[in-house]
Amino acid sequence: MISKANELLYKSKLTNVSFKHMDINNIDTFGNFDVIISKRCLINIPTWKAKKDIIDIIYDKLNPGGHFIMIEASQQGLDRLNKLRQQFKLNPIEVVWHNESFNEQELFNYFNFKFNVMRKTHFSLYYIISRVFYPYIIAPYEPQHASPLNKIAAKLHRKLPDLYNYGLHMCLDLEKIE
Repeated sequence: MISKANELLYKSKLTNVSFKHMDINNIDTFGNFDVIISKRCLINIPTWKAKKDIIDIIYDKLNPGGHFIMIEASQQGLDRLNKLRQQFKLNPIEVVWHNESFNEQELFNYFNFKFNVMRKTHFSLYYIISRVFYPYIIAPYEPQHASPLNKIAAKLHRKLPDLYNYGLHMCLDLEKIE
């Protein structure tokens, strides 16, 4: 991910941007940042208290008005997706043992005085097509991750607004409140 970001950065000719890959437990040893991105990282932290501690460190490491881009698992998004799958007689999506999805209400209550939520998406169209429509039309066969239909779903998601809150993952653009 960092190498692709650096490749795009080089092509952009921007000079005031750099990317760093860091251990979330050692972020405190670096300077402050305008943007911090967490992609499916915090879901591997085993407790809510430990997650809050890391979010507090991220908050402290952001410059005033900085952004925390958080792409993590949502328990409510997964629950809604599984209810939709159930209506099509599909088995629920099981979460791997080492992922601990976020409770959105708990998370947003915690963010209340730290961040403004600038944007939220659940990648709903992608998940509805790739996790409901596609498995339904090919049943009893198993879906393939590299299916062209999943690529179409990703393209459609990028072109259309996120109208619903279906999907295992959510992306939050959070602006630091000072």
